[in-house]
Amino acid sequence: MSVWPPRQRRRGIGRELLRRAEIMAAERGRGAVGLGVADDNPDALRLCQRLGYTTRVGRCVDRWAWVDHSGVKREEPQPCAFLASPLPEEADLVRVLATAG
Repeated sequence: MSVWPPRQRRRGIGRELLRRAEIMAAERGRGAVGLGVADDNPDALRLCQRLGYTTRVGRCVDRWAWVDHSGVKREEPQPCAFLASPLPEEADLVRVLATAG
């Protein structure tokens, strides 16, 4: 998950993306959400921490892929920290889902 271009950051988009991911995970019966936060994105790390995510693995390497302009699939390693947050209990979840836009 990333907000790009950078001028679009600090508008609540990341917070909303996380909220939607939490709702989707809860609807699928999951008890927690985990995500990798790139080492070069301290703002995302602070956002996740403010939202209650805690570091579970301090150092890991995630990978992301894209198709370049010539149609070749590329893969890039991304050093990151792995964070997780438990989802609300069922009663709280009903309230969250009821207010979801």
